[in-house]
Amino acid sequence: MGKFICKKCNKSKSVSNYTVKVIDDKVVVPEAVCCDSYMTQKREKGAGFGSIRKGPDGSVMRKPRPWE
Repeated sequence: MGKFICKKCNKSKSVSNYTVKVIDDKVVVPEAVCCDSYMTQKREKGAGFGSIRKGPDGSVMRKPRPWE
């Protein structure tokens, strides 16, 4: 579910299924259009991609496997 806000009229819209496209070097959602322009996506705090766990020396370590 994505929440979108129009920059011109400040209306909000929620879209359950949407596609992401790159048009003129901008990432846009074609389903979220208002006032003849694309709406911006409102990101919730804490949402997004996770980060890679790194060790103190900056290397990425995986879990030890019992058969190794």
